[in-house]
Amino acid sequence: MLLTRTHTIPTHQISLMKLSDNGKSNEPIAGFEYIPPIVGQPYRIYIGNGKNFKTSPVKDIKEAHNGILIKTKNSIYRVNNHP
Repeated sequence: MLLTRTHTIPTHQISLMKLSDNGKSNEPIAGFEYIPPIVGQPYRIYIGNGKNFKTSPVKDIKEAHNGILIKTKNSIYRVNNHP
C-alpha cells in the first residue's frame, strides 16, 4: 500500500469470488486490496472508477489453494492473489 498526503493507494491486486451455498462460485470481482482481511472488520477492495466493494465483518479466515477463504456473517468469499 502506498501512502500519499491525501489518501491511501491500494497496490495488492486480487480477485474476490463469492461462493454460493451449493459450493459453486459466482463471477470474480477484480480489484486491489487496501489491507489484508482482519477478523471483526469489513474486508474492502478498490474495484476501479472510484468504487469500493465492502463485505460484512469478517468472522473467520482460512488458507486455501492459491489464496484464502473469508467467512463473513452473510457469505463466504475466496480471495486469489495476482502477481
